Amino acid sequence: MVDRLGFEYSLMRNEYLIGKILYIHTFNSNRKYMATCVGYPNKRVYVKGASEIILDKCKYAFINNKSVPIKSLQSDLKAVISQMNTNSLRTLCIAYKEIESDEAEW
Repeated sequence: MVDRLGFEYSLMRNEYLIGKILYIHTFNSNRKYMATCVGYPNKRVYVKGASEIILDKCKYAFINNKSVPIKSLQSDLKAVISQMNTNSLRTLCIAYKEIESDEAEW
């Protein structure tokens, strides 16, 4: 799919990520998410996992290029997730956080 958009994934991965991944927490069923700490150009932690877990950890959502407090959206988001669950559909959330050097100690 990325190729159809004019991007070559392997080239982008090599340019931006190789040697810059600082740590990976693989997915486990207790935590219900995975996390990757990347150091380009600033340190950032990316997480993906169960929607209810990730949403509870977030303070803001990025909507239409604006940062919006997640509390104002949580009831709507949880309703959509609940509806999808009743239809046997699984949802995932992704999030990131800029971190300071001392926060990066895993």
